[in-house]
Amino acid sequence: MSRLRVTLAIVLILSLIPFCMADDDTPHKKAEIERIAGYTWYHWPRPEADACILWLGGGQYLPTYVTINPYRLESLNTMRFIEDLSIRYGIMALSEGEISYRVDSRLVSKVCKWIRNAGYTYAFVVGYSTGGIALAYELTIPEEIESGPDGGVIVTAMVNWKEMVETHKTSSGIELYTSALNARNVRKSVLLMYGERAWFWHQGEKYYKNLPEEGWRGKTWFQKEWRLITGAEHEVFTMEDGGYYDSKAFMIVVDFLERVRASSLKSLEDLVPESLNRYSANDSATSRQRLKASYPEMVRRFELFFVNIIVPKAEGDNQRAVALYDLDRRSFITVARVSLENDGVIALPVVSATNQSARSLVGLEIVNEDGQPQIIGLSPIIKIEVTDKFTIKIETGVKSLQLKIDGQTFTTDGEGNLKTSLAGGNHTLEFPQTATLSQDERVFLASLEDDASKNAIQLHLDGNRAINVSYRTQYLLTVNSEHGSIQGAGWYDANSTATVVVTLDLNQSSGKNAFPIFTGWSDDQNNRNLSRQVFMDSPKTITARWTNTESYEVSVWPWTVASAMLSIVTLAVYISRLRKTSHES
Repeated sequence: MSRLRVTLAIVLILSLIPFCMADDDTPHKKAEIERIAGYTWYHWPRPEADACILWLGGGQYLPTYVTINPYRLESLNTMRFIEDLSIRYGIMALSEGEISYRVDSRLVSKVCKWIRNAGYTYAFVVGYSTGGIALAYELTIPEEIESGPDGGVIVTAMVNWKEMVETHKTSSGIELYTSALNARNVRKSVLLMYGERAWFWHQGEKYYKNLPEEGWRGKTWFQKEWRLITGAEHEVFTMEDGGYYDSKAFMIVVDFLERVRASSLKSLEDLVPESLNRYSANDSATSRQRLKASYPEMVRRFELFFVNIIVPKAEGDNQRAVALYDLDRRSFITVARVSLENDGVIALPVVSATNQSARSLVGLEIVNEDGQPQIIGLSPIIKIEVTDKFTIKIETGVKSLQLKIDGQTFTTDGEGNLKTSLAGGNHTLEFPQTATLSQDERVFLASLEDDASKNAIQLHLDGNRAINVSYRTQYLLTVNSEHGSIQGAGWYDANSTATVVVTLDLNQSSGKNAFPIFTGWSDDQNNRNLSRQVFMDSPKTITARWTNTESYEVSVWPWTVASAMLSIVTLAVYISRLRKTSHES
């Protein structure tokens, strides 16, 4: 019983981690509570956004209905996905309780109506698992098309579940699981995303294939998209191998929703090439109407970046917008409404979610005159290179250092840095434990990413990355001695202190005349200690100096004779003085 209590306590603590760890920028810290259609919802407003997303998460599958769980029961990666979306859009998610969605619920339409009444221009819905079933079904109901979402994202939902239908064919509401068969009725833009490891992803593909062709549906442009995410199962934003969060799904959703928003300018798309030719041919018009733009020269595929358009202040009451047009796809990809009273920089979000190796874009300024949009300004053509690789920068501080990435050798530059591009995924980096700079100078690996115990790391690359590697300089201490054994010679860290000891073995002497006498060190003649310290501020070579007993005796003999003669002379003088004193007395 006590073990069960401990287990429950741990589960409770873990469930609260996302809330306890979150700072003031996480969505739930700023959520407003709304009561809509009999349920309580979180609303994370985004005042500067004209679109709000309704999030419908997973739950249980039952023959006559499906359930949708509240936000607090979502996985950490799901929460991160929602929080990423909240950077660009307002978000709605179930606050408490459990939704029981039935074929007559019309819940999606009811919440979308509230979103528009709250001041948003666009109401989008992202449905995952059972939430995706609810969205997929409601999109096929003709009478709910106008009040429903402006666009939907269906994520890994069972939309053609034959086994469920066969088992419960007489159950009222079983049509929830057969919406793929009625996808031809859909009139609002749809993106379907499934993980390739989900066994039922073909159901989503069936729904997509049954959708009508892209084109005008009344006053709305209908577009569709199918995405099968490699390496993912149910959660398309989670890689199964490792369980880490992958932002690709978020990027795909942003790209899709921005194109849905920009489809409001669809009627202008055929006019853009003509406008470009007119402005290019008229230099004076070009100088008056040219918009300035700033943007990155190179981006990664599935990377969110921004094109900044400088919009001048304008007079008049006409509505104004700034948009980006893709010259290759011949369509608008994003749009922002701007105030006429102010000038400034408009940041337009862009995602390279296709296989294009380069993006050719143009910025346009558009006004609405008498209900008709008109192009009044263009930017120069914007050229951006697209790559599938991330940039990795390795800082070692050691020039010409050879290291290995996935077994391939790379060499650092004159500053000790290496900058290269690698594909996303897993990589192995290996660094030498030591590297020779000269015969008596080298570097030794001190730490790799603040870890001193390893010289290789495994990393998962899902973005640009900087790796810090610390090497310390070492100098060689060489000790020479004709006699004895030497301790303390070798490599030492720069500015450290080495202790050197020379030990003389008396048993190795071959008689009195061969016994060596230590006379000092090559760098310090006055130091007669066989044990000493050496400060290693550079490579050093020191030599112990010796003489043997024969040379010592030869060198001392003249001084001995002189000393004896001096002693005899002194004694003679002393005796002479004694005799003189005795004679006088």
